[in-house]
Amino acid sequence: MRIGVMGAGAIGSLFGGLLAESGLDVTLVTRRVEHVDAVNRGGLRLKGVSGERTVRVRATTSPWEAGPKDLVILAVKSYDTEGALRDMLPMLGQHTTAVTIQNGLGNVEKMASAIGSERVLGGCTAHGATYLAPGEIRHAGRGPTTIGELDGTVTERVQRVAEAFTGAGIETSVTRNIRGAVWGKLLVNMGINPLTAATGLRNG
Repeated sequence: MRIGVMGAGAIGSLFGGLLAESGLDVTLVTRRVEHVDAVNRGGLRLKGVSGERTVRVRATTSPWEAGPKDLVILAVKSYDTEGALRDMLPMLGQHTTAVTIQNGLGNVEKMASAIGSERVLGGCTAHGATYLAPGEIRHAGRGPTTIGELDGTVTERVQRVAEAFTGAGIETSVTRNIRGAVWGKLLVNMGINPLTAATGLRNG
């Protein structure tokens, strides 16, 4: 499976690094030139709850250089979704699937409008990650990842993506109600994030 990660910040780099470590063909795509240079030069350094090591993975600032993929993981911030969808068009082949692991609402709908709902899988994850420095990511916490078809069916492709994620240490389940799962993650964030902002305390 050829995988592109559109938006290789903290969570995108974590997913891409874990998938590459499992033996899959992964390319990270990000606008951060310094991150791309560091990853290509010395590998992606992962530390935290999954241990400390360096993973070899390709990185680029150019979706054209990345080329068509079997799977594109959208991991940009929600406010960058529309721009990222335009940028990632060179990564979409005839049979490419795109899956979001973003927080927030509206991302799935924007994806479906821009590239066609037949290409899109919804998703959310409870993994936590922090961008420490160019080429260095902290795996801050583990948690379940959930993906699903927009129409609620359980297809071969969604099962194949879940198996690839789980095989990389990203425990992933398939749901018939992905919009419900996304809303559930939002409700958790609504409870936790304001408290951390108001108090200055970390989630833990």
